[in-house]
Amino acid sequence: MKRSYIPRPTESQALARASRRPRPPRPVPALFAALLTAQAVRDREGTLLLACAIVRQGGA
Repeated sequence: MKRSYIPRPTESQALARASRRPRPPRPVPALFAALLTAQAVRDREGTLLLACAIVRQGGA
């Protein structure tokens, strides 16, 4: 039985492709809403990530 070849990108190729098109920034009110949700469910890592994203956007 012959197996078909499926090319898989290397990590550097995947990072290069992802960095070609920058993501549009999320609106700060949406980040604050997600932050409140993360705090309500006691998600510490989510709270930290969202807080950092808000600071990067200049919303604090």
